[in-house]
Amino acid sequence: MTSGLVVEANLHAEAEACGQTLPEALLRRLSAVGTLLRVFARPGDRLWTPRPVDPARLARVDGLPTPELISGEDARPAAEHRRWSWCHADRGLLSRRFQHETAVELGLAHEGSALVEDARALREVVNALAEGGVGYGRWVLKPLWSAAGRGLLHGRGLALEGSGHAPWEDAGVRAHLEQDGGLLVEPWVDRVVDVGCRGWCDEGGAGSLGIHRLLVGERGRFRGVGLGWQGALTADEADELRRVTTRVGVVLWEQGHEGPFSVDAYVYRAPDGGHAFQALGEVNVRTSFGLVASRLARRTAFGGHIGDPWHPDLDEGTAPKGAPGDPSAALGPVLRFGRGAPPDGASPVLFPDPSGDDDTSAWFE
Repeated sequence: MTSGLVVEANLHAEAEACGQTLPEALLRRLSAVGTLLRVFARPGDRLWTPRPVDPARLARVDGLPTPELISGEDARPAAEHRRWSWCHADRGLLSRRFQHETAVELGLAHEGSALVEDARALREVVNALAEGGVGYGRWVLKPLWSAAGRGLLHGRGLALEGSGHAPWEDAGVRAHLEQDGGLLVEPWVDRVVDVGCRGWCDEGGAGSLGIHRLLVGERGRFRGVGLGWQGALTADEADELRRVTTRVGVVLWEQGHEGPFSVDAYVYRAPDGGHAFQALGEVNVRTSFGLVASRLARRTAFGGHIGDPWHPDLDEGTAPKGAPGDPSAALGPVLRFGRGAPPDGASPVLFPDPSGDDDTSAWFE
């Protein structure tokens, strides 16, 4: 017997926000990964994904529900029937325009970053970044609506990598400017370590729920989450990240958002060779995989108290020990995403499709 409530795994929310149609293969992957939101389900709940997912792909894990899976627009839950949603934020809050304007308002925008709305402004910003400085002449163009590192365009000097075109002359870049109303331009720095901070805001206030490590590829593509951050940040950096997350939460509440969000941050190599901390890289106005991983740890035997899984975490609070900025620092329990069968010794959460249609997998290690 079902409860009538549904967990909505709409991991394609940013694409929906700007009317973008994602490739079917990507929608299938997002649907598969979206089944990890079962960590927010209660007995009798169902879980909705945009594309069907074979129930056999869901690993049976003690303490983790295995809800009935439903899919497709006809089965999509109305707001009053949702137990939890990956993303229920207004379209404007999902835009990097909002994120950049918030960073500017809080005095936390990265040096050299700018929101550009036309080819002329893009040329001016890229020319400035090409001269060197914080990004050593490297830069990245970010669509206003995208997630997990999708759609990023990298460049060096005055040219896009791959095509060699000047970005203001590139047809794809011009399409973003015209259709989305702009692009965010940032220096592409040499990151030492990526971190995130889980946040929550409601009528009771705003605050941080805990810090986690972000595992990303060379081009910023998301690969997983480590719940330990010992050695990744100094105590002062960790405190700053918590303060920034709380400040962002206040802004979001004033804008009408309620519930989970996260702030991405990173340590990078400064032009003088030392390390610098960027406490606000991006704002994710939605559930994050940092929150999913922490809930998995609490609902299973992977190293946490099995408490109420939909109640905000308590921040870990204490300062870490170890050398700050160490990319090899202990990651704690790690939630990883990959292709093919999970490795030996890992604790599977999601298996590849037995039909061979999608080989996405996820596991704890």
